[in-house]
Amino acid sequence: MIVQVLILTFVVSSGSCCSARNANGTTNHSSILNADTQRTCNHGIVDFVCQGSQGCVDGLCGVCRSDADCGAQSTCKGSQCIHKGIWPPTWQTFISMIGGFAISILGGATGLGGGSFVVPVMSLVSFFKSSVGVAIAQVTIFGNGIMSFIMGMYGRHPNRDRPRIYCDIVVVMIPCLLAGSFIGVYLAQIVPQYVITVLLCLFLILTLYRSFKKAVVEFRKEQQIRKEAKQAALSTFQGIKVGLSADKESQKGSSQITKYESPSFPDHADPQLSNESINIDQQEHQHVVEESKEMDELTSEMESLHKKEGNEIYKSGSVGPIKPSPLITQFENMPEFSVLSPPQTPTNEFDIPTSLKTLGETLVPTKQKAPQPPDSIINEHSLNTDNISPELAQMYKSERRLSIKKTIFCVIMWIVLLLVSLARGGKSGKSIIGILKCSAGDWVIIVLYLIFTGCMTCVGSFLTLKEQRKKDALGYQFAEGDVRWTLRSSILYPFICTAAGVLAGLLGIGGALITNPILLEMGVLIPVVTATTSALLLTTSSSSSLQFAVGGMLPWDWGIVFFILGLGGALLGTAVVARIAIKKKRYSVLLFLIGTLFSVSLVISGFHGLFTIILLASHRGYMGFSSPCN
Repeated sequence: MIVQVLILTFVVSSGSCCSARNANGTTNHSSILNADTQRTCNHGIVDFVCQGSQGCVDGLCGVCRSDADCGAQSTCKGSQCIHKGIWPPTWQTFISMIGGFAISILGGATGLGGGSFVVPVMSLVSFFKSSVGVAIAQVTIFGNGIMSFIMGMYGRHPNRDRPRIYCDIVVVMIPCLLAGSFIGVYLAQIVPQYVITVLLCLFLILTLYRSFKKAVVEFRKEQQIRKEAKQAALSTFQGIKVGLSADKESQKGSSQITKYESPSFPDHADPQLSNESINIDQQEHQHVVEESKEMDELTSEMESLHKKEGNEIYKSGSVGPIKPSPLITQFENMPEFSVLSPPQTPTNEFDIPTSLKTLGETLVPTKQKAPQPPDSIINEHSLNTDNISPELAQMYKSERRLSIKKTIFCVIMWIVLLLVSLARGGKSGKSIIGILKCSAGDWVIIVLYLIFTGCMTCVGSFLTLKEQRKKDALGYQFAEGDVRWTLRSSILYPFICTAAGVLAGLLGIGGALITNPILLEMGVLIPVVTATTSALLLTTSSSSSLQFAVGGMLPWDWGIVFFILGLGGALLGTAVVARIAIKKKRYSVLLFLIGTLFSVSLVISGFHGLFTIILLASHRGYMGFSSPCN
């Protein structure tokens, strides 16, 4: 986390200054201080400077003697500064809860989790130690990830009847991301802090630019679609208006004819002449009725012929230029219908001309799309599962739920990650089997884990490539945003994900901040991106949360409350914000939210880098390369 690295850097720099003071012999508190933690402090920054459960005694970090030696939110118990529980709540508690809930809403809507923003809230508002703040943040992300995963699992793909989580990407990305993060963490302990800061700022600036650029492009695309839909609706309304006017004229003409059916004549009129006029009018009226019946028969015959031709073309599987039948051509060229036939643009749809539609058909038009080639990218509405092989039909059916095979694959990766983390120890606590850092056993575990993740990456890529070739052979119809796996992409994407993992571990940012832009660049739909990144985030956050809990670094009362806040925030973010954006087809809203979170990260990172460089320079701290074993 960014703020965590900021606090740790401040601690190291303060420790260097303190060591210089002790070397000069000006201050000596060896009776109350541990030998390796002699850092200067004051009561205002004791929670930021002193490690673990230490307090500030006479300007130096050490074991506490009273509550005055601890921070504002801590008490001294058994010579240790213990943070106060969540009950009774204070104003800092309420602000922390509101901030955590708001971050969870945005994290759930965008799939970014928001852990990088929970840490500063816990450290700056509730005055938690950096390690404890990270533990609470991980639990919050864990709750957020669980709810986002559930919503993504039961939420449906925008264009297909299948889960929103893209299992193929999860299977390929999880192993290489975890392997890359292992390498990145070690590089972060070697590379100087100012180099990390510069790389982080450059990465965030580039990602911020790409995110907002995609958001603007998507926004303009949505505006164009809305404009075209509005014009189409206006054109339809004008056609209905013309049709109603024509109906009124026809009714007016009919009423004028029927006036002669029972006329009244003056006394001097010739009865025989009147009867002849009546007969002529009745014959004309009968002729109009017969023409109307003939028109209805022609309309019915044209519709049946239209359906027959459409079915024959669909069964043949060919999509070529559709030639109208002579009957349709003759019917459309009749002068009686020239008024009601507005110009139409040629399409591949079997549409009945507007002049032949009733008012109800005009209000609710029915369209039958022409068949498309098997390798086309279509949506669920044009997906037709008739006349396909049983194997392909079974493939479509199996996509409606998460793959059990791929789920087991992810569970295995999660279990191995948890066991390796507990065996090695780290920021969440000591090794459960007593392995020391940089010992032979530690290096053996690292090498074996990297080999394991490499093998699992190959297995995941092989499975996706095999499934892709099977889809191509069966004529699978891909949806918009589906990744077309090839041998090249099956090799290239894992390398990109490994580099992304290295970058995430090196720069100290969450994996979702890396994977989200990668998926967007791959062309995956935005709702699928948010659901997939939440699944990736669940894997890492759950493992870290269990490590913190086993290591005894998680305050259970705070952990439970913020776990619930993470659940509720993700539920609100995915069920309200993301669902409204998906339902309204306003994906640009999610992209703008992602860009906003990247902007906040850039501000925090810039402040962190500047503060670190100034602090190290003012205290003449070491700014070169270091050993990962120190």
